[in-house]
Amino acid sequence: MNDFNAIDKKYFEPLLEAGVIKVPAYAKQVKIDVGLSHTAVNSLLWISNPLLADRHIFGFDPHPFINPYRTAPLGRYTYIPCGLNDSYDGVEKDFYLCPHDPGQSSLYEPNRFKAQAIVKAPFLSFKRFLDHFPWNRFPYIEHLKTDTQGHDLKILKSMGDHLTRVVHLEVECETYENEYKDETSKEQTQEYLEQMGFRLVAEVVIDQTYVNTRYLDIAPTLDNSRVE
Repeated sequence: MNDFNAIDKKYFEPLLEAGVIKVPAYAKQVKIDVGLSHTAVNSLLWISNPLLADRHIFGFDPHPFINPYRTAPLGRYTYIPCGLNDSYDGVEKDFYLCPHDPGQSSLYEPNRFKAQAIVKAPFLSFKRFLDHFPWNRFPYIEHLKTDTQGHDLKILKSMGDHLTRVVHLEVECETYENEYKDETSKEQTQEYLEQMGFRLVAEVVIDQTYVNTRYLDIAPTLDNSRVE
């Protein structure tokens, strides 16, 4: 019997079927989009590509005003209105809302703007999600994108060895000019990912693209498209 607390019962337990994360039968690959901003642009890029019609997408974001189902088809997309955290149980945490761009809202206190409000937002364990992932059906995750305003490295570390089952990885390695208190740096992010067997293949300002060296043989056959 699961020992889920109230947050896990509300947000995580409904994702399960017979103790395993539900992925529709049509799906041949899975993509995970962590940090959606207000339009879930990467998720919508994947959904709108007819060549990716057999991909199912999981999207995570705790911002209270985000609703990607306005534009994303229900059958192709599973939206979880939570952030991801490094504790194993679901928690509520202070979440700083950015007044001019929902995508800049953060778990971390901002240095360069005044928060519109501080709300209590739900956060789930990424490791718990992955512990229940149907690995027997999907031996690897095609693509993981994280954009969480300074929290990315903690999320990646929280995955444990599950990180080694991601083929393509897109990560916001740091923010612009130390935008938040306690955020991690590009150097810390890159050092950790290289230790975990990832190779940096592209970099655009604060966004880095990696490939898992364990999957170099199949990586070219899989999709790593992203919004530039």
